[in-house]
Amino acid sequence: ETYCNAFHHCIGGTDHIVRCTGELQWDDRKKECGWESFVRCGSPKKMLPHENKFNSTFCTGRNDG
Repeated sequence: ETYCNAFHHCIGGTDHIVRCTGELQWDDRKKECGWESFVRCGSPKKMLPHENKFNSTFCTGRNDG
């Protein structure tokens, strides 16, 4: 699932969701967090809640990073 304020970081095949700080949003093109006015997130905008419970297979077969 895609969120505007977070990104996936794979370590040893395990999916770690990393949130951007404050009001910043993830810019997948630049691979960094940035201000909303400079980031295209999509519509409707989805923000990762503070507590996230998920069962992700995002990192299966992917390299670390």
